[in-house]
Amino acid sequence: MNVFLRPVELADIEQLRQWRNSENIRTVSISNEYITTEMQVNWFNKIKDEKNGLFWIVMNDAKPVGFASVRKIDYTNLTCEFANLYLGEAGNEGSGLGAMIEFLVIDYVFNNLQNIRKINCEILSNNPKVIQMIRKFGFIEEGILRKQYVKDNVDLDLHLLAIFKDVWNNNKDKLKKMLFR
Repeated sequence: MNVFLRPVELADIEQLRQWRNSENIRTVSISNEYITTEMQVNWFNKIKDEKNGLFWIVMNDAKPVGFASVRKIDYTNLTCEFANLYLGEAGNEGSGLGAMIEFLVIDYVFNNLQNIRKINCEILSNNPKVIQMIRKFGFIEEGILRKQYVKDNVDLDLHLLAIFKDVWNNNKDKLKKMLFR
């Protein structure tokens, strides 16, 4: 696998819309609103010049397979939010691709964004596999907002997690060896 990130382009937005509207992604997203073409175009026009966010298409061997983003980049408090990571193409579950993307995003943030010291992340309780995965990267749970969201008449908790740059620097070589063999 040759996995890398590239910036989102206008030509990507319909594929992103289809992925985001798929049931497997909508069920674990905080917003499960169906996204129209017009909404997607408006989203792209808003993010294309955003100064406090990065938006990537995940590529695997020159094929787009997912989306990742970092938002709320705060150069005063030296924090940001790992906002999205999803695999849009079916058949990638359990392949390790999600973990590779997680690695690439975290490593990019801590090595390329001026002095960022902490990455925050919010994950719904109906996505336990992702919570388990990011804990392996060194994220710690900083809190839980109980019954924060209701989806399909089910109360869902919102897990607040974070990783610090020093923790990442201590873990990244071991993780890199495991993920990129």
